[in-house]
Amino acid sequence: MDRDDRRWGKARLRGGGRARALHPHRAREGVPGRRFEFQLDQEAGLLQGPPRILAAAAGWCPEAFEPDVEEGAAPESIEWPAWVELRLTRESLSIEGTVVDASGEPLPEAIVWIEDLTVIGCSRQHDEPTPAEHLGGPRGDLWQKHETDEEGRFLVPQLGDRTYRLRAMDSRTLHVSEPVELAAGTTGARLRLDPAVEVVGLRGWVVDRTGAPVEGATLRRNRLSLLVPRPGTASSRTAHASSEEVTSAADGSFDLGRVPLQVGTLLAAHRSGFSSIEVAVTELRPPFDAVRLTLYRSCEARVVDASPEAERATSFCLRDGDGAKVRITFHVGMSGWRMLDHPALTDGTSGTFRVSEKAEVLELYRGSELVLSRPVKLDPSKTNDLTR
Repeated sequence: MDRDDRRWGKARLRGGGRARALHPHRAREGVPGRRFEFQLDQEAGLLQGPPRILAAAAGWCPEAFEPDVEEGAAPESIEWPAWVELRLTRESLSIEGTVVDASGEPLPEAIVWIEDLTVIGCSRQHDEPTPAEHLGGPRGDLWQKHETDEEGRFLVPQLGDRTYRLRAMDSRTLHVSEPVELAAGTTGARLRLDPAVEVVGLRGWVVDRTGAPVEGATLRRNRLSLLVPRPGTASSRTAHASSEEVTSAADGSFDLGRVPLQVGTLLAAHRSGFSSIEVAVTELRPPFDAVRLTLYRSCEARVVDASPEAERATSFCLRDGDGAKVRITFHVGMSGWRMLDHPALTDGTSGTFRVSEKAEVLELYRGSELVLSRPVKLDPSKTNDLTR
């Protein structure tokens, strides 16, 4: 209900504790005098966080109901009332401020985001967490950036009445600020890119397995920026690419300009016919003006174990010469590609997949037991049948 006692329409609710809602419960259009009723399944499972029912709608502060719970009480012992009334009476708040670079100068086209979102469920269309702070924005979009204007100013709207943790990022270099705790309603906030981060000129060469130069490889910075817990399941992470990218020359050389050596920033390289790579910039070793990146050709392969059924393998993996697992990529219909490092086998057989020629060892497993380990040599020019 709103503050004028009208039944609410298009509100979203989430149940906490033993009442799990994998998808937000959305109210229908409110009709004066008619109650909107909802039911939460108390057998569905345990959510992270305290037991509560949360209601949220665009333009309003979220409101929650929390039952009386004795300290240390088991989730199944919580007694939920038969009827709960939630009133959305407070308009949503915002945070305003400025982003500055490491030297203190205003930074235009910077990105500001909330680190501690209020998750109220998962969208049906994308199965992504639905933050209360994003209601009224693009549907199904977990990452909603707030860009600064020409004077570095930003506005983060649709906030509840609490303290938020904000970060800022240079969209060109992916240089990130330290998190700042700010109360909703704050004006004049200042987010500064971390001045303690070392920034270097990053140049070098892209080569193939034989050391020959690779021309036409695309290089850019990526960053893993936002980790959001899904209600009752795994977490979702968002990745972001720099607005700047370069292409390697005929001799394989590239120049990415100034790059912050900051945890979470990755150097990505891709070229058709090769397996893409991502390297953490903090793992690069000086001299930073002579970095050498090796791309391995992408190969097509499949696994076939024709052993008797009782001895047949149920999963497999491929390892490089250092013993590290090599990522295996399957094409999945219209949805694109699925990357795995230890796929299952069906009747001893895998589908066709793509893998880097860096793979040198095939391992077959039956359950958790390793039943075969043997060397392989992949040929990029054909489909490689990997058997016992």
